[in-house]
Amino acid sequence: MKMVFTIVLSSVIATSTCNNKNNSSAIPRCIQMKIETLQKAPVQNPAAIVISYIYNGSEVYHFNAPCCDQFSLLYDENCALICHPEGGITGNGDGKCSDFLASSTDRKILWKDSRIRN
Repeated sequence: MKMVFTIVLSSVIATSTCNNKNNSSAIPRCIQMKIETLQKAPVQNPAAIVISYIYNGSEVYHFNAPCCDQFSLLYDENCALICHPEGGITGNGDGKCSDFLASSTDRKILWKDSRIRN
């Protein structure tokens, strides 16, 4: 039953996330695979969320940090890690894209984990 639920949920998410991205390409397969990995992992706190933005003229994908002082992840469309825009001990990330929060645009939530923590 759990497997059926996961398959149905994955299909719904894949369909709805593509529809949420008006006039833009589909979510890159490598990003979808990272989302599928999050769906199979234990629920994190705060809940996992994947958001697309336009940053420096390109679409990028932000994955929040799983918890406490860990880095968030910012990927390009090929799943190459661009930087860690936030998190770490200072909360300011790794400093490689310190302008991300101020200069990114077109924020779209692609996926958010709605599972309840046990």
